[in-house]
Amino acid sequence: MRSALENKLTRWRYLLSLMLITLGVTLILTGCGEYSDTTGSGIVDNELQGITREAWFPMDSASVMQIGDASKSSPTNLYIGKQAGITSDIVIQFTSFTALYDSVASIDSTVLVMYGMGVVDTSSIQDTSAWSADVYRIDSDWEYTDMLYDFSMDTTLIAHIDSFGRYQVLYVDDDDTTANIDSVIVPIDNETMYSWVYDTLAYGLRIRPSEDAGFIKKFQSRYNATDASYLPVLQVTGTFIEFEIDGDDTTFTPYDTTLYVYSTITTYMTDDSYEVPDNRIVLEEGFGRNILLWTNLEQYFYDELGLVSEQLSINKAVLYMNQAPDSSDIVLSGMVLRVYDIEESWFEDPDSTTLGSVSSSSYALPDDTSLVRIDITTLARKWETYPDQNFGVAIRPYNQTSRLGRGIFYSTDADSAQRPWLRLIFTEYDLP
Repeated sequence: MRSALENKLTRWRYLLSLMLITLGVTLILTGCGEYSDTTGSGIVDNELQGITREAWFPMDSASVMQIGDASKSSPTNLYIGKQAGITSDIVIQFTSFTALYDSVASIDSTVLVMYGMGVVDTSSIQDTSAWSADVYRIDSDWEYTDMLYDFSMDTTLIAHIDSFGRYQVLYVDDDDTTANIDSVIVPIDNETMYSWVYDTLAYGLRIRPSEDAGFIKKFQSRYNATDASYLPVLQVTGTFIEFEIDGDDTTFTPYDTTLYVYSTITTYMTDDSYEVPDNRIVLEEGFGRNILLWTNLEQYFYDELGLVSEQLSINKAVLYMNQAPDSSDIVLSGMVLRVYDIEESWFEDPDSTTLGSVSSSSYALPDDTSLVRIDITTLARKWETYPDQNFGVAIRPYNQTSRLGRGIFYSTDADSAQRPWLRLIFTEYDLP
């Protein structure tokens, strides 16, 4: 039996050699395919003898689980524009108007000031031309969970801003202070302001990019302000009344001034028209997409290698995935991946897949290599022990509801050197 096993392992090692030569990648893992066949003793209670072996199995099935726009409760940045298939709108709400009700004599002008934080992923921007934006007053109530791109809301167009999208990348001075702050001023009409102050209908604003937008701008959110002066703010200029009560006498003093009203909710909504190619799989933040992968571990162990469950113990299982460079990438530095168990078959309807427990480990998507290694040892041990519970593994971005980003990988339809592989290190025991 061992001779047949050696032949089959040799075939997997040959495929691995071809894959590594094509990739031009040198694995850091010591002695790949060169593990000692010396029989050890005392591996399990001094009773079983075992040999440490290695095998590479291709992942058999892959799919993308599309969640779509996710509710973003406290995003660190606000995104607006169009880029690489993604469209993003900004929503801002101000609800601190009740206290102003009796103090407002008249409103002369109001502007919304937002502070830019540069642009998203300059490498995938095709057109840096300035673009315009439309500002809508939201006329119907909503909850955080409603704030999805296709949520139906009543709106009224109140402003059109030319050259809203200036292409500007922030930089840092030698003294580590942020320079070149990019601010945008949005005029707000008096009808909107009076409805907010007197009718308490402050449902907020939705700002939408024009169709010709060629990149996505980032703005300061109320949830990520190192300096309060850069928070989104309404500057309301007009005449305001100060009340002074002395016994039965009340004195009214008018003041011409500008009040600053800060936002209470800031968020963004995203849509994505990017169509995933047949030989690609995609992770995405903002517009949620997860990767689902499965391999028939039982077939490879028992049918291909001729082993039975009592003969082996999985020591290490590492999933290898190759990034697929694409002009449609929107990559944010530091995208972090999480690994999930899958609780049901997903082959017929991947978008409705139920994810199980999450791994305690996280993996940063590297910026300088196309190869990603993910430890799934715990899952592989479960699949080997309970083959009927092997529904595969799900890879999901950690910050799916607070950032924008996309990572593209080769799927199981790609060449053998590019497709996802599972590397197993296991101990084969002699049966008593």
